[in-house]
Amino acid sequence: MLLAIILACIGAFALLTILIYLYRPLYHPKYLEDLYD
Repeated sequence: MLLAIILACIGAFALLTILIYLYRPLYHPKYLEDLYD
């Protein structure tokens, strides 16, 4: 039971980091354009 909870937490954390890694390139160019404007 404890192992399942630990695995679920690790899985959720991994999913969150993957989502942040995927969405970061979409916002990054806009942020750079705002800096150079």
